[in-house]
Amino acid sequence: IGLVVVSGNTTMTHLFFDIDVRPLGAYPYTASELDYDRYATLEELLPAARIAALPSASAFLGGDLVGGLAITDLAGVRSNAFFIDIGTNGEMFLRDGTGTVHATSCAMGPALEGMNISSGMTADEGAINHFTVENGRLKPTVIGGGTPVGICGTGIIDALAIMLDNGVVRGNGAFDRAAAEASPVFSGRIETQNGTTACLLGDGIAITQKDIRNIQLARGASLAAARILLRDAAYEAERIEHVLVAGAFGENLDIENFRALGFLPDFPNARYRFLGNTSLAAAERACVDPGFLGMCRALRDAIHVVELSMRADFNDEFVDCLNFG
Repeated sequence: IGLVVVSGNTTMTHLFFDIDVRPLGAYPYTASELDYDRYATLEELLPAARIAALPSASAFLGGDLVGGLAITDLAGVRSNAFFIDIGTNGEMFLRDGTGTVHATSCAMGPALEGMNISSGMTADEGAINHFTVENGRLKPTVIGGGTPVGICGTGIIDALAIMLDNGVVRGNGAFDRAAAEASPVFSGRIETQNGTTACLLGDGIAITQKDIRNIQLARGASLAAARILLRDAAYEAERIEHVLVAGAFGENLDIENFRALGFLPDFPNARYRFLGNTSLAAAERACVDPGFLGMCRALRDAIHVVELSMRADFNDEFVDCLNFG
């Protein structure tokens, strides 16, 4: 092995190179390093290899975001574009009509990855990854087939969108028992579990009121961050032509259900595209294209970073974005 390329968020890249991460977690949230050229070798691990890493843009915007920017740039998407990499953190950038890049990151929490959810799990065998309604009945799709053992993020999005559409969950996130009993899809599915209301989705699998609150926190963070990004760029949502969704979660997402939950502003004139793991794609490109890392640094240096921790309007925006609809 002659070359290893690392792509990840700023914290993980710092940990990989054994760089002090304490400044990342304390105000004013600064990164000790944004470029990692001086950590060119790891003799004790791979003595013959050179180690390279995609550059970071800030404490909360790492090489994964910069890599996504570079991959979309190579694809010719250089204006009127909104990009989001969905995970525990939501990294996003807006590229306006002039090509100027505005970028930010928000803490969405792990709910969309199946964590902090009562029946949640990662997208592995046995996870329900989709729900549809067929002939008035809720139909799950299970990864690998067979009996479901839990529900992953994309399944949670589907289930909640269907519950909202049937009035089983109100816009404020609360269950409506009367609406559930009146619905042929959800009649008999609402019960109390350990003192909290829950909706049964399958044998031993349910979404609870607390689960919905965790999804609302993720939704509030994502939508508030996107709104502030548009505001910072003085850009109207109607002008966005490309919405680019990255990450393994986005690859398997039902975009209409995701849009129905309002994780992003309404982009009425945009075409939505799933890009898969752009962080990995960028690392692969850096392995075979000697000029790619230089391109990443040039794009990174032109980013206007929007630090939500410095925005007095973020908390109010976040609270305003918690309700569905």
